Amino acid sequence: MFYGFVKSQWEAGKVSVGLPAVGFPGKPSLHGAGFKVSSAIAFLSDKEKAEIVELAKKDARGKCEA
Repeated sequence: MFYGFVKSQWEAGKVSVGLPAVGFPGKPSLHGAGFKVSSAIAFLSDKEKAEIVELAKKDARGKCEA
């Protein structure tokens, strides 16, 4: 339910994904612009959060290769 909303907000640039540096342990973080987006992120399952992180990784790789 919240995944579609958060994904659309990520595509609109209202969700940022913080990835840990290569070689360092850490968990990616999701941050939303505004209360509504931040609240929706809080209700995502770990699997849904991981899917958003994978979208961000693919986007970052695409920009590096271009």
